[in-house]
Amino acid sequence: MISLATSPCEAGDSLCDKVWNTTGSTWLANASGWLIARPLSILILLLLGFLARWLIHRLIGRIATHAESNKLSEALASGKLTRGREQTEAARVAAARRVQRAQTLSSVLKSIASFVIFTIVAIMIVSELGYDIGPLIAGAGIIGLALGFGAQSLVKDFISGIFMFLEDQYGIGDEISVNGVTGRVEELTLRVTRIRNEDGTVWYVRNGEILKVGNRSQA
Repeated sequence: MISLATSPCEAGDSLCDKVWNTTGSTWLANASGWLIARPLSILILLLLGFLARWLIHRLIGRIATHAESNKLSEALASGKLTRGREQTEAARVAAARRVQRAQTLSSVLKSIASFVIFTIVAIMIVSELGYDIGPLIAGAGIIGLALGFGAQSLVKDFISGIFMFLEDQYGIGDEISVNGVTGRVEELTLRVTRIRNEDGTVWYVRNGEILKVGNRSQA
């Protein structure tokens, strides 16, 4: 049934025109954008976001895997894995540390990529729903600034942890002296380093509080 009444659709809105010409319902024609077009646009944005996340994660994973295999190849080519038991063990420990460092940095980069991608997707979805994203972005900026001031120490710990991994200052199993504590590194994360000293006491040292490190294992 084709209605002879005046179309409620805006010029160029082909979906609204089609619904209007098919049903003759003003309500359905006006609601077609909310019922069909916008949900479809949101679905496409989400799919593109997940696709971008998958591609970037895959790229980061390949780079990390390539870096790990290169370190092992270098050790084999230099003969470090075939020169006696002590040198072989040292080379294996060093290779394991590099692998751990590559995996940790890969995980951090993946998390950052996911956060950025889905933040952009969320903003685009809000815009697609017809809301003004200007005040939202301004509000988010103020909240982010407040959280930034409140979490300065946490951010400092993570940034210090990233540079610590990049520079390979120390790793699990190393004998180190830091902030007046001497012992063996038992656990290493981007936020904190866990050290056990000679009497068995376990110390947790925040990476952002480390100003200088003495590493006996690299001597």
